Amino acid sequence: MGNHFNLESRVQFFRALFKSAEIEYWVVMPSLANQFQGQQAVVIESYCAKDHPVLTPVPFVEKDGCLFMRAPSKTQRVDRMRQKPNIRLVPCDEHGHPKGEWIPAKATIYPEREHHWVTKALGSKYGWCRTKELLREWLKRRGRRQEYAVIEISLAV
Repeated sequence: MGNHFNLESRVQFFRALFKSAEIEYWVVMPSLANQFQGQQAVVIESYCAKDHPVLTPVPFVEKDGCLFMRAPSKTQRVDRMRQKPNIRLVPCDEHGHPKGEWIPAKATIYPEREHHWVTKALGSKYGWCRTKELLREWLKRRGRRQEYAVIEISLAV
């Protein structure tokens, strides 16, 4: 059974339904964790200074209804989200092809030292593939230390 209604149309439908019944209502937005449960990666659509969208597939972990990911703090991806925190995201396959509906969200950037558990959680979720990626990053930097940022994605309401 396909989902042919997007999230906004569902909310409008339930608001109209409850208004017609003349009762108080609360629209409970589903958390990001429920919509991305079991997925391996998401595509983030962030925006450049000229509002040009840039699509980036990234691995993530879930905690308390939010998605967390890790990226080098001096990358353009992190800079775009610092300047314009309103983004869109969608689950994707292992090749970065979107599957599902785009969801508006908000990104918050933290230094890695505030959320050090994200690195361990990504390692436990992705296993050997994550270890290979970290080794490749370390070899690319030739062993030099690099600052990382943790990106917290929460549902935009």
